Amino acid sequence: MRAPIDTIPAPEFLPRLRWLNIDGRRLRMSALRGRPVLIEFFDFCRPNSIRTLPYTKAWHERYGSHEAGLQVIGIAEDSVGHVRAFLARMPLDYPVLLAGTAHP
Repeated sequence: MRAPIDTIPAPEFLPRLRWLNIDGRRLRMSALRGRPVLIEFFDFCRPNSIRTLPYTKAWHERYGSHEAGLQVIGIAEDSVGHVRAFLARMPLDYPVLLAGTAHP
């Protein structure tokens, strides 16, 4: 038997973590209730991560275009400077969370 979807809430992201691509705002999982969410953990130094990013980006563009559409969240663990440089080379339109970098 499958549990109803509304009884399995996703935990919120920690408030001290840094986000990129969302203009200084903070993304809350509670705001995404009822939407499909794809969380992609990537490391821009690993070839397998680099190979999947174009597919994830295409899914975001194709299925995330309306209010109830797919929300893609990228999670990278590295310094802000390295991830910003990577995003300049391979622009992603979805939010990216820097898991290893907290606000002071």
